[in-house]
Amino acid sequence: MILAAVGLYTVTAHAVIQRTPEIGIRMALGAQTPDVVWMVLRQASVQLGLGFLAGACCAVGWEKLFRPTNEFERVADPVTLVAVAGLLAGVATIACLSPTRRATRVDPVVALRYE
Repeated sequence: MILAAVGLYTVTAHAVIQRTPEIGIRMALGAQTPDVVWMVLRQASVQLGLGFLAGACCAVGWEKLFRPTNEFERVADPVTLVAVAGLLAGVATIACLSPTRRATRVDPVVALRYE
């Protein structure tokens, strides 16, 4: 779980940092900080939702393929799936907000010179 959280944080933060010039252009054209933050969170939530859907389908398929011998050994327990999804959603939100706040504070001229 820790490995998944660290990987998710790293990939999401890197994707936001790569968009710093785009964020700078948007800020130069008059976009407000909440608009930019919402744009980044919306994109990350779509990717995260697709990842959750794929992970849940794989967990259910795994359980159907390899039925546990004991009723207490369920892999695709709904409570576990929701708890993991909530934890990873929190990590993804933190991963988006930190670099996005940093990118929105950059002067648009500096962001344009980045390239």
